[in-house]
Amino acid sequence: MATPKASSLLRRPAALALAALAPFPLAYGLYAVIASGVSAPSAVVGIFLSLPTLLESTLLTAGLALIALGLPHRVGRSLHCASCGYQRIEETDRLLSNCPECGRHWRRFGGWRVGKPAGNRARLTKGVLLAAVALSSATFRAALGEWLTAKLPTNILVRHVLYAPPSDTEHTWAAINRRTLTDAQKRWLAEGLLDRRRTSVLDYASAQWLDRRLALNELSAAAKHRYIDELCQFTLEAPDSVTLGQPILVRLSGVYRGPYNGTPDGEAAIALEGLHARFPIPDEEEEAARTDFERRFLQMQATQTQARSERLVSAGRLAQLPVVGSASFIADREGEVTIHARVWVLVAPGISGAVSFNPDGTPATNVSPLHAVRVDLTRRVTVSNPSSTTAPP
Repeated sequence: MATPKASSLLRRPAALALAALAPFPLAYGLYAVIASGVSAPSAVVGIFLSLPTLLESTLLTAGLALIALGLPHRVGRSLHCASCGYQRIEETDRLLSNCPECGRHWRRFGGWRVGKPAGNRARLTKGVLLAAVALSSATFRAALGEWLTAKLPTNILVRHVLYAPPSDTEHTWAAINRRTLTDAQKRWLAEGLLDRRRTSVLDYASAQWLDRRLALNELSAAAKHRYIDELCQFTLEAPDSVTLGQPILVRLSGVYRGPYNGTPDGEAAIALEGLHARFPIPDEEEEAARTDFERRFLQMQATQTQARSERLVSAGRLAQLPVVGSASFIADREGEVTIHARVWVLVAPGISGAVSFNPDGTPATNVSPLHAVRVDLTRRVTVSNPSSTTAPP
C-alpha cells in the first residue's frame, strides 16, 4: 500500500483523532519532569527519577503518530476490488462479474470499494508495538518498583524518601515501615525530614512517620526540639523607609509546617504578644540632664504596642489566613524606628479560648502548655523629613 501524506489526515476522522491525541502523552511526560524537579528536595534526583515517565510518554506519542499515518484508507473516487485492490476499468471490466486479479465476485454487495487502497502496514505495526511497549512499561513499572524496594538496603531507601518526589515514594515508605531502623538511621531520616519541612509541608507518609516516632519517644532530643521549634515560621513585613507623617504599615504573617490534625503532644495555637514600635527619643543630647521620671515618661511615649491577641488562634488556620496580626504606626518624628514582634507558639491537648499575658510577657491560657516557643522578629524603618533636605544649587 502507498505511504499516506500528512495532509490526508484531514479527510480521515480516525487518523485525525489519533494525531490530535498524540501530543498529550509527551506533554504529560514533560510536565512530570518539571513537577518532579520542583517537588523533589533535590531537583537533579527528581528529574532523573522522572525520566522513565518521559521515555514512556515519548514512545506512546511516537506510537500514536505512526498509527495515525499508517492506518489503512482509500484515496480518490475510482472503483477497486474489495479483496485485492484491483482497479476496475469501466471500458474493459464492465461486463466481468469476477475480479480478473483474484477472482472475487465483485458484483455482489461490497464486492468493490471506492478509492485506491493506501496506508503503510509497516508503520502501523511499529506504532502498535511502540504504544504497547509504553503502556506495558507504565503498567509493570509500579509492580517492579514494589519488588525492587523490598530488595534494596535500608540506607538506599532512606536516601530515596529524602530526595525523591513524594509521589514516587509510596512503595519505599511501605518497605521502611516494615523494617527495624537503627538509631542512626532514625536520626538521619528525622533530620532530613525536618530539613525538608523548613521549606514545604511534608507529604502524608513523611509526616506520619515523623509524628509516630515522636509519639513513641524514638527521636533524639535535638530532633524533638526542632520538631516543636520549627512548627511555625513567621515573617515581619514593614517598609524600609517612610517620610515624616506617613503611616508605618506592619504585618506579621506565618506558615504552619505541622500536621493539621494536631501534633502527638496536642494542638498548636498562636498568641501574639504584640507589634511594638520604638520611636527615637527627641533631644537625646539632653538625656543626661533629664530626671528619672522624665526618662521613663519619654520611654513610654516612644514605645507603642498594637495587635495584642485576646484569643488563641489555631496554627492550622494559617493555611487559609496567614496573617497573624497587623498594625499602623504614625511616623511623627525623624530617625530610626524599631519594629518588634513577639509571638508564642503553644502546644497542649485542648488548648484554645482566651489568652492573657503575665507581667513577664508569658501567655496565660486555659491549660498549661507542654511546649511554649517564643519567636522574636525585628525590623528597622527610617523616617525622613523631605523638607529638611538641602536642595541642590
